Amino acid sequence: PGMSGGVILNADGELIGIHGRGERDEYRSRDKQEAVKTGVNQGVPISYYKLFTSGAPVDISKITAKTADDYLAQARASLGIKGREQVVIRLANKSLELRESSTAFELIGASNVEIGASVKAIDDLNRAIQIDNQNPSSYINRGRAKRRMRDFQGALQDYKIALKFSNSEYSPATIYNNIGTIKSDLGDHQGAISDYSVALKADSHSLVNYTSYINRGLSHKAMGNFKKALADLSIAIQKYPDRAYPYVERGNIKDDMGESKEALADYSKAIEVDPMYANAYEER
Repeated sequence: PGMSGGVILNADGELIGIHGRGERDEYRSRDKQEAVKTGVNQGVPISYYKLFTSGAPVDISKITAKTADDYLAQARASLGIKGREQVVIRLANKSLELRESSTAFELIGASNVEIGASVKAIDDLNRAIQIDNQNPSSYINRGRAKRRMRDFQGALQDYKIALKFSNSEYSPATIYNNIGTIKSDLGDHQGAISDYSVALKADSHSLVNYTSYINRGLSHKAMGNFKKALADLSIAIQKYPDRAYPYVERGNIKDDMGESKEALADYSKAIEVDPMYANAYEER
């Protein structure tokens, strides 16, 4: 954000595009409540710009990848889209055939995390870190892979390293939220609440903030602090009333408190917001 209209350079300092809009919001993993960046920024590739200035029609279907950067750009465009993980891996490997880069290994690793190939993902992310040991994304994705392998201490260590190199894409709020999820996995709910609170102070607007309210609420619930849990879930709902997940979690808390009628109302609201959310039907 703030670089709109600026140049995009490749590793050789060549102009390959014009920066458009930087992605501001993260999305979350519904089942794990991890804050995850899609890694996609919008811009104008120089090949499209050349066609435009020449007066020729910009036919994207006829523009094929020729360089390592072309393949990486195409891989990034599919990153975070469910079902396109193998596309990302294939394109990033094509890039590696032309030039070794930490970005390519990181994209492959991140995609392997998504498809559950955690051991392979860690190998790829180790390669990325060997080339560039100051990229927080590589540590975060390696931490995600370790978490899925239930190596919680290893994941915690990676997130803490990532915190040293936090940037506009992977902010301290994002990382503290994810550190909180690991502490929650370890049963340290008070420690998790502290980390979520730090994340909330660091970022008051994005989806990370919304996710941290949910996560802190669930940690309060785990400690039996139902009133604080309800307060946090209610704030999350106020921020994003069109998302079903917090209604279900708030309903669960009300159900635990014996407020079945109020719980039913939340489950029904979740179904109204997202008729395809099966868990809401199950809880109701």
